[in-house]
Amino acid sequence: MSLAGTVPPARPGGRVGRYLPVLVGALAVWLGWQMVVQLLVDRAPAEIALRIAPTSPTALARAAEAELAAGRLDNAASLASSGLQSDPFNFQSLKVAGLTRDKAGDTAGADALLTLAGNWSLRDSEVHAWLVNQRLKRADYASAFAHAGTLVRRRVEYTDPIFKLFETAYVEDGRAREPLLKRQETRPPWRGRFLQSLAQSDRGSTVMLSIAGSLKTSSAPLTDEELEQQYRVALARQKLALIHQLRTLVNRPALSEPVF
Repeated sequence: MSLAGTVPPARPGGRVGRYLPVLVGALAVWLGWQMVVQLLVDRAPAEIALRIAPTSPTALARAAEAELAAGRLDNAASLASSGLQSDPFNFQSLKVAGLTRDKAGDTAGADALLTLAGNWSLRDSEVHAWLVNQRLKRADYASAFAHAGTLVRRRVEYTDPIFKLFETAYVEDGRAREPLLKRQETRPPWRGRFLQSLAQSDRGSTVMLSIAGSLKTSSAPLTDEELEQQYRVALARQKLALIHQLRTLVNRPALSEPVF
């Protein structure tokens, strides 16, 4: 039987196979371009990033921050609003929206937005510093000290002024004592440094004695290391009476034991 004129079977995927390299190449180009766009959105000047990706939440947030820094509040607020519409959880846009409200005189609106921003991120010092100041104005020491503690954990340069704030508030406003003591009971990572800072002055030593006495019956009394630190600093300052006061207060080491 003759096979002349018989059509050979098509190769599986013949047509797709011919176009597959083209499709793969186009996909590679598109993915490469997307990477370039994202890089520009993240690192290019804010104005250029916004032109390249006008609907990108990151580009909108960066442009909003740039407008805020330039003092163009209306533009900053508008861009931040657009950024939040694209991404309601964008921290930078939320921050700018809150700060523009504050600069426009809407303190209540700014407080609501920046409180939310502070809860979303522990890394932005500007937001937490604003919240500390705002809470202090209305004597909300518990919240103020919580945000101040965040600053101390994140930024070394805030350590001295924040510790001085704690000391001053404790001495000058009785309403600050219980919130500060409760903060110490949580054993924050900066507690040892705070107690050490108190040991450097007479007024601070008085605060330290008060805190040590209050923590004595709590679930978080001074650790052996913290207590040893206090004795060493007091000895270096030749404050033997302070050593006696502290030892009598906490009974560590027990008064029946000699001190070497």
